Amino acid sequence: PPPPPRRPSRRPVSDACGPSTRAGSDALSTVLSRLTMQPFLVLAARLCPPGCEASLYATFMSTYNFGHTLAGASGAALLAPFGVEKGAYAGLVPLLLVRSATLLLPLLLLKPLLGGATDRLKTD
Repeated sequence: PPPPPRRPSRRPVSDACGPSTRAGSDALSTVLSRLTMQPFLVLAARLCPPGCEASLYATFMSTYNFGHTLAGASGAALLAPFGVEKGAYAGLVPLLLVRSATLLLPLLLLKPLLGGATDRLKTD
């Protein structure tokens, strides 16, 4: 005789997938984040003058981490002024537009901050 049909699970899909799916997503996110950070790491390493690589590199990384933390905190702080809360997402599109625009702000600071350092990168 054929086996009895399987009864469908009443668990939500997220529970049925289990924690391993969420862990895989977190791992993939971490890997992609590290890959996108590579150009910054290479630039930071090449800008360090001989003799003080460790100190200057640590300063670069501290600045990067501070900016990352500040971005997360300011993003969370902007939710209320834009009216984004649980169940009310009307202000989400304007908030995302502001976020996208602020991602371009560091481009304006490249020339003043790097000064002649870009010439040194070309000769190395």
